[in-house]
Amino acid sequence: MLYFQLERDFDRASVTLPFTMTEPVETWVSLLAKQLQTLDSHKLHRLIYLVDLPETLVRSLSGSEPYFPALAEALLYREFVKVQFKRHFREGNS
Repeated sequence: MLYFQLERDFDRASVTLPFTMTEPVETWVSLLAKQLQTLDSHKLHRLIYLVDLPETLVRSLSGSEPYFPALAEALLYREFVKVQFKRHFREGNS
């Protein structure tokens, strides 16, 4: 489900997802970090907005080194949380 959530949000941001569902999850952070580095600022901000990363988190990461791997991890974590919320409420565990 995580891959499909990523695919949906990346598609909405007009950004190509840099990996397929068959690639090992362990490679997703590095592949995503490389992809994020290539985006112009408009597409990057749009993706961050659509994924719903908190602005304070993005600002706090801007000083981190390396920035793009940290941003990729945060983006993947946020998408994971969204999937878990959907799963939780779909099963009626409110």
